[in-house]
Amino acid sequence: MAFPNTLFLDYGQEKRVSTLKAHPLGTRGVTPDGRVFYYALANGAIRAGVLCERHAALATGYSFDVAVGSAAASAAQSIYLVSLSTTAITKDQFADGYLGINDGPSEGHSYKILSHLANALGSTVRVNLYPNDKVQEALSTSSLVSLAYSDYFDVNESSAASANGRTDVIVGVAPVEVADNQYFWCQTWGHAHVLVTGVAVIGHFMGLATIDGAAGPETVGAVSSALLEQTLGIWANPIATATDYGKCVLAIRP
Repeated sequence: MAFPNTLFLDYGQEKRVSTLKAHPLGTRGVTPDGRVFYYALANGAIRAGVLCERHAALATGYSFDVAVGSAAASAAQSIYLVSLSTTAITKDQFADGYLGINDGPSEGHSYKILSHLANALGSTVRVNLYPNDKVQEALSTSSLVSLAYSDYFDVNESSAASANGRTDVIVGVAPVEVADNQYFWCQTWGHAHVLVTGVAVIGHFMGLATIDGAAGPETVGAVSSALLEQTLGIWANPIATATDYGKCVLAIRP
């Protein structure tokens, strides 16, 4: 099984949404004018033209030191993990994410997750790797694993809920209204219209600590969280009205 690295989208295809998964999360799409999008799953409703952030950078209980349930030889296509007795895993929760060996035999290796089944609490769960991304160095039951979601799993509108800044890094902008649990193309590069406030000059912009989903002028060092200081692009047609959407050139991920 193989998947293309980039899909070429005709104008309008970047606005299609669906409850059915058509591509692996993180699949790259490009329109004829060079705008770049990545295939994502929404966690909650997302408005058109607002900033989107990762739902969770780390998976609670599975982000560090997960025990390997049985040894995996070199060239194995699956890795068995001992799941937690208090935290269940739903089917394909980590699909298109990553499995890394953080300690013990085979430490330092990282693999792309294809699929896995739901688990019973405390049982062993088999994590299937993408074809050709096979185990490079044998694992033993002394190996410890970390799991990470795809950056485009369960993305949501960026949050301005606390003084310490947003929940996580911004991964793009929704080009259309998206409902909860819908798949969509999240824009990361090129011309877009984004919810803005307090912008009066052309220049770099970043997410705001005061308005959900909105962007504002870059003020490096003026906020308490480094996550807020993530540069997102350059305003092409700056405006100062808090409820309007300004034209910009996104530069989040090419």
